[in-house]
This record gives sequence, structure tokens and C-alpha cells, in this order.
Amino acid sequence: MIINDDYMNSDEISKLLELSGSNVRKYSAALAKSGYDFKTDNKKKRYYTHSDYETLQKLKFLVQHKNLSLEVAANTIVEGLERNRSASRAHNEHTENEENNRSLIDPQASEKSLPPEVLGALADQFKQQQEVNNQLLGIIEEYKTALSDSKNDLRELEEQRRADREQTSKQLEQLQASFDKQAEQMKKHIESRDKEMMEYIRSSQKQQQQHLLEAATAQEKETENKKGFFARLFGN
Repeated sequence: MIINDDYMNSDEISKLLELSGSNVRKYSAALAKSGYDFKTDNKKKRYYTHSDYETLQKLKFLVQHKNLSLEVAANTIVEGLERNRSASRAHNEHTENEENNRSLIDPQASEKSLPPEVLGALADQFKQQQEVNNQLLGIIEEYKTALSDSKNDLRELEEQRRADREQTSKQLEQLQASFDKQAEQMKKHIESRDKEMMEYIRSSQKQQQQHLLEAATAQEKETENKKGFFARLFGN
């Protein structure tokens, strides 16, 4: 088989489906077991078309969101595809027969009804196809709803994270303001204490100088008194 750009390998299909490689292989094997045909190369390596991607996407939804077993989900999808193909073949055969007969019969004969058994088979196939289509439409609607709910959940989560970030930022700003206020108060307290300490030192130095000055004055006065005493004593 020639592999061209219309096919995807297992890594590419895994990324599109958001599934691990092992799950892609498991899903593909389940479909193949139910009769689904994948394209493979000479080494039996599977390659996937866009149609295969859509089929695997439906299988993923049935398993993960409808809680069907992998085997039941795969059989359901393959049976639906088979009914589609059968109805399509019957329609094509009927159209081809009409075109072939149109050249052989007169215009009035071409307007005659089809045999009852053909009409019955077509009616049954059409009814089955309608049921499958309705089921698939229901699955698609549920898938859309689940996807919408997931988007809403992600949006709410992002809004909650944004609110948490804003709250954390506000708390940090308040904490920083509190630290700044405490630092300013501590600075003022230290400056006030230093000022009081300097005033106390200056006052102490001034008092000490005053005491020394008074002591020196008293000493000088005492010396003068002694000189006067000796002067009077010796008659000077």
C-alpha cells in the first residue's frame, strides 16, 4: 500500500484524539475485531484517514461519556456503519436498475410501483438508518453538551484562579503596608530614644562641668582664705 499525506500515523492520531498511544492501539484493535477495516503498510502498521479519526472519536465518546464497554461500543459503531453501507448499496442498485430499465420500457411503465419485497426491504433499511442517525445525533448533542460543560468548568476555574490571585496580591499589599508602618514606627521610636539619650548625655556632661566648676571655685576660694590667714599671722 502507498502511504500519502492523506493518512496519519499513530502519533498524529493520538494527538488529535488526546489519547495515549496504547489507548489508540486498544481502540483500533476493538474496531478491527468488530470488522472495521484500517489501512496498513507491509509491516502491518496502521495508518488513519479523517474518517477513521471521526470513528475513533465516536468510540472514545461512547466509552468515556456513555460508560459503554469498549467491545459493546465498537460493535455498535461498526453495526451502524454496516447498516449505512447496506442502505447506500440498495439505493445505488435501485437507481442503477431504474436507469437501465428506463431505456427498455416505455415512460408509463417506468412509473409503475416497485415490487413489494423491494419496497419492504428499502423501508426496513430506511427505518434502521433513521434509528442509527437519531442515535448518532443524540450522541453528538450529548457530546456537544459535555464539551460545553467542560468549557464552562474551565472558565469558572480560570475565574476562580484569577480571583485567588487578586486576593493573594491584595493580602501581600496589605502585609507590605503593615510592615512599612511597623518599620516607620520603629524608626521613629529609635530616633526618639537616641534623641533622649543625647539630651541625657548633654545634661549629664553639663551637670558634671558645673560640679567641676563649683569645686574649682571652692578650691580657689579656700586657697585664697589660707593665704589671707597666713598673711595676717605673719603680719604681711
